[in-house]
Amino acid sequence: MGLDFNEKGYVIRVSESAAIQMCLHGLEAYTIYRKAGRRHKEAMTETFGLVWGHEVTQADGRTLYSVDLVSMDISAEFGKSFCRPYPEAFTLKKDIVTSFWPQYEFLGDFHTHPFKTIEDVVASKGFSLSKEDKTYVQEASDTWARHNYRACLVLTISRLKRRSDFVSLNGNVLTFTMGNYRLWLHAHVTQRENDSLIFSDTADIELYCPSFNGPDEYTKFGRLKKKTRLHYEPGEH
Repeated sequence: MGLDFNEKGYVIRVSESAAIQMCLHGLEAYTIYRKAGRRHKEAMTETFGLVWGHEVTQADGRTLYSVDLVSMDISAEFGKSFCRPYPEAFTLKKDIVTSFWPQYEFLGDFHTHPFKTIEDVVASKGFSLSKEDKTYVQEASDTWARHNYRACLVLTISRLKRRSDFVSLNGNVLTFTMGNYRLWLHAHVTQRENDSLIFSDTADIELYCPSFNGPDEYTKFGRLKKKTRLHYEPGEH
């Protein structure tokens, strides 16, 4: 199971719990300035976590990866265009989950790509994996293959000048909005190629995450503003 390429395709299902965790951490890292001594550490930083769930072969032969949990790495080093996970964090978390919640398997990881505008996203092709993302997995092929690294989720975030309700699902890319945040969730799977573990360029992937398909707005959501720096103005409470 897992790393052998499935020509029949893949389904990646993201649970409501996992969707909430990705949005909370991703938008916080995008929006909030953090104090570091007397200096303000800039917002719009990447964030990184591990995804947990289970694998099932569907009746139609496709492989289903059910993403049930996301555990964010607070020990990772983050910047605007990078995230460097601390290897011992993975070892600890896998030991904890395996020992106490064995119903969840390690599936892969999740990280964000922050951009100022949609134009920046398009120009940089920022809604997909970067060269560094691909190298990160390939250079540690032996380690990740041993742990059955199967899937990666990338959440790209940009700011809109106006609120929007736009939602679009195209295969393994879901585009949606929350207030004046524009987000893209892009799902990827790995496969073996010779002696390396790589992200597949040919896999047929269907992304399924009902919580992101136009999340219900029960009260008025706030707005991200740009003055001297990014500032979030809350909505109704």
